[in-house]
Amino acid sequence: MMNQWIFVYPPSTLTAPLKVGAPFNLCLGAAYCISYLTHQGIKAAPFLTPGPVNIHEGVKQILARNPNLVGFTVYNSNYGSCRLMARALKKAAPKTIVVFGGPTASVQAGPLLETNDFVD
Repeated sequence: MMNQWIFVYPPSTLTAPLKVGAPFNLCLGAAYCISYLTHQGIKAAPFLTPGPVNIHEGVKQILARNPNLVGFTVYNSNYGSCRLMARALKKAAPKTIVVFGGPTASVQAGPLLETNDFVD
């Protein structure tokens, strides 16, 4: 089975009731990772949407790609959205590896891992 890694940069406007959606864009750091991984023979892609997507639909679209790993770019502003989406993703596909990266995850790795058991 070929590795399929998906990089997600959730907007800060997603909310728990799953009714509020927003478009997903690309983070420059994730773009660098995708480029490097692709050159190493690992299939890697961003999760992009042309229009608003809520957490439920976003997770559904990500899992439709059968990823082995889903990486989230985490900033203070989108931390809540990352948590909601990663938790829903892990619940729907427990074997999928969920990774948090980015500024907040790098600076607060210990507390983040201690309080988010769905992050690998």
